[in-house]
Amino acid sequence: MTTNRATEKKNEREVHQHADAPFVLVVDDDHILTDALTANALAGVLRTNGFRATAVQSFESAILMALYRNFDYLIVGVIQHSNGMENARRFCRLNRDCRVLLISGQSNDTEMLEDPRSGCRKIEILPKHCDATEVIVKLHNMASASSPAADHRY
Repeated sequence: MTTNRATEKKNEREVHQHADAPFVLVVDDDHILTDALTANALAGVLRTNGFRATAVQSFESAILMALYRNFDYLIVGVIQHSNGMENARRFCRLNRDCRVLLISGQSNDTEMLEDPRSGCRKIEILPKHCDATEVIVKLHNMASASSPAADHRY
C-alpha cells in the first residue's frame, strides 16, 4: 500500500471519532494546502477541534468518497491553472448540501463565487497563506450563515 493510500485509510478510520460533528473532506493534489499545512495535517487539526475530517490527495479519490458518503464541507486547494473549481462543481453535484472552502493563492478567484453553474450550496475563499485557526473560524462562520434564510446556491 502506498504512503498516500495508507494515510487515506488511517484518516478513514479516524473519521468516526465525532459521530455528530460536521464532516469535512480536504482535497489537495499539490500536497501543500496552505503555506504551512498539508491536507493531512489540516485534517488532523480539524479532528482535534471537533470535526470529522479526512484528507485525500486527488479529486478522483474525493469523487469516489462522495459516491458513498455525504460531506458537510469540502476544502479544496486551488493552484494557478488548476481545475479545482470544476472539480468542486463535480463534487457538489454528488453532495448537493456541501459547502466549499477554496484555499487559493490567486487574487482574482472571487469570480468563482459568482458562477451560477457551480451547484454548490455555499462557496468561500481563503488565501493560501491562511492558518488552521482561520480555516476553523471560516467553517464555523459558514455553518452559522447556512440557515434556510441565508442559504443560497451559487
